[in-house]
Amino acid sequence: MRSCLVLIIVICLSAGLPASVAAQRPVIAVSSFEGTSGDPYSEFGEELVAYLDSLFGDRYDFRNLSSAGSTQNLERVRLQDDVYFAICQEDVASFYYTGGNAIYAKGHGGDMSVTAIARLFLEDAYLVVKPGIDHPRQIKSMYVGKHLSGSYATYSSYRAYHRPIPWREVQEGDRYSLLASGEVDAVFEISTTPYPELLRIAENLELQLLRIPRNEVSLESDLYKTSVIPDSLALGGEAVDTISVPALLLAKRTLPVEIADATLLAIMDRDLSRRVFPRTYAYLSAFIENSPRDDDSLTDPRLSKLPLPPHPSVVVSTLGTFPYLDFLILALAIVLLGILAIALPHVRVSRFCYRFLRSTQRRRQFHRDVVIFICAMFWVVMACWGIKFHEIQGLIGGYSLLDSAFVHMNAIDLLRWATVFSSTGYEDVGFPLVGLAKMLAVSIHLVGLALITWLGARLISFLVAGVMAGRQEMNLTGSINHVVICNWNEQGARLVEELRDEQTPMPQRKRPIVIMSRDEQSYVFSENYTDVNHRQADPWDLEALEKVAMMRADSVIILTPPLESEEDADGIVLRTALAIKSHFKKHEEKGKPRPHVLAQLHKLQEPYVINQVGIDEFVCSGDLGSRILAQAVISPGITEFFSEILTHEDDSNEVYLVPMPEQLCTGKADFWRVVEWFLKRDDQVNPVLPIGLSVSKADGEGGQNQAITVLNPPRTRLEDLGVEHFSTDDKVIVFADYAPTNT
Repeated sequence: MRSCLVLIIVICLSAGLPASVAAQRPVIAVSSFEGTSGDPYSEFGEELVAYLDSLFGDRYDFRNLSSAGSTQNLERVRLQDDVYFAICQEDVASFYYTGGNAIYAKGHGGDMSVTAIARLFLEDAYLVVKPGIDHPRQIKSMYVGKHLSGSYATYSSYRAYHRPIPWREVQEGDRYSLLASGEVDAVFEISTTPYPELLRIAENLELQLLRIPRNEVSLESDLYKTSVIPDSLALGGEAVDTISVPALLLAKRTLPVEIADATLLAIMDRDLSRRVFPRTYAYLSAFIENSPRDDDSLTDPRLSKLPLPPHPSVVVSTLGTFPYLDFLILALAIVLLGILAIALPHVRVSRFCYRFLRSTQRRRQFHRDVVIFICAMFWVVMACWGIKFHEIQGLIGGYSLLDSAFVHMNAIDLLRWATVFSSTGYEDVGFPLVGLAKMLAVSIHLVGLALITWLGARLISFLVAGVMAGRQEMNLTGSINHVVICNWNEQGARLVEELRDEQTPMPQRKRPIVIMSRDEQSYVFSENYTDVNHRQADPWDLEALEKVAMMRADSVIILTPPLESEEDADGIVLRTALAIKSHFKKHEEKGKPRPHVLAQLHKLQEPYVINQVGIDEFVCSGDLGSRILAQAVISPGITEFFSEILTHEDDSNEVYLVPMPEQLCTGKADFWRVVEWFLKRDDQVNPVLPIGLSVSKADGEGGQNQAITVLNPPRTRLEDLGVEHFSTDDKVIVFADYAPTNT
């Protein structure tokens, strides 16, 4: 007996287990309509439940709920936890979101819980009347549908136009029984076409349809489209103009993604839809045929411009799992260009662009320009990506009622829009709808204007520089009494500065200077002076010598090029001198002296070699050499003087520093006292000629003394320097054959 009891309990528990498990499954209900047999709402709800149950029935309990109409369906999704789907007219959904209607006077735009999946099929408005009524003004009473029905919502828009007409509204009872008994004169309802129930009733009851023109419906929205009920279906045998409104499938935002994806796939895939919805497929396919895709929209008409925020699955299905891939590719391309731009200064300039980027300064400027342009383009690309991102998020979040044009635009289209908008301010495809996207659009406009202005300025600067360079180049052939510098080294800048120094006497200071060199630094330096021209050429090129009017020059200076081998550098100098000598010989004119040729050498050459190559004066290299060359230009022949004082030989004079005599340390400091004292010595063997002083003066900081050198100072110079008395620490700068030993 005990065993039997245990067995009975086990069997009961086993039998009850599936029910318990089933009771634990979450309910996902579809709210449709309690219409008659053949109603698309109820049939679609049944088919959808059957399809989802076949896929997820082991995890969810799917049910189809009948309702009073679209409004109740929507309210169920919003308020009931177990209702995840609802079939609703699009105008009802729009009124719910925006308000301003008899059903929803106040909008629920802040409610993000209800989303749209897709449009299902198209429904037409039927205004059925008894014979003898030809105009709405003749209607005394009208059945308008229950308050929670979609028919009543559409009727509210129709009534807004006919508000002065005092017909009576009836919402309860069997509509066509009321029409047959004469209690109402008309029935207003929304249904798919064909309407089988109405056709069956018309067989026993004489009825007709009234036109519903598009302009007799509230124009506050574009929810309604013009439609025609065909003559084969219309009562009376004539086609009737009316309006149509789509039916939507709504869903909770919390609907599991897998269920939303499966539902959307069943609706959008033609073959799958034919199998899943055999009874309502004709209505689904008819919607596609009667709703062609807009020319300016890439979105399927079932998914475009939904009145409610789309479910995230809809956005993913429409845009793809990663709608920003093209932006990523474009951004990576710009980053690579940025890397190349950073490496640009280290890339050797090709012969093709050498003329324009021949100097380091120009390459650096070009590099900065490229980097600025790439940074601006990178910002524009990222801003365009940000616009698309925020517009998509706004669409998902419900902040954008209509499909933004930017949602479906690719990177190229967005860049085209950015180019047009930033340069002209013209919004060829509209303006972003989301706040952050608007700010990014404004930034694109500002950056675009700045970039266009900057590019214009750079272009003008380039053209002006080219024109000025061309003018300088053309004017060289007519130059006279100018100074030509051949080759370039670190002393070249000091040489030019010495020739342009304010202390340089006229007219030498105003003579034009032409630099012939392929060294980049020479071109950079020449750009700092308006009267210093540059010729990108080898100085031994005879054709280049013609273009710089070498024969008409006043002086020619040949510098040693910066080569590793001093012998090679001196060889370039001698080669240049020979080319210049050949040029002079070719263009020699009787009675006209040739230019004075000066050269810089690393090592002292034989006098015979110097004379053969046509060098008039030369100095050895060093910083002092550039100064001597400048003086030689000012005073031709002065190099012999410097050679005298810089060469230590028995028959030459040098510069020496000798201590200040004690006799001169008393009294007022006066250079002329020093000169008179040395001249009175009258040394016939080693005459000493004072030329300057090296004296000490307080620098004003801590009282420390500072040694200064003054050459041939006027009487007031020492007083201006604050030197009142000489000391034994001071020195006298003198010319002498050898160092004086007794002062």
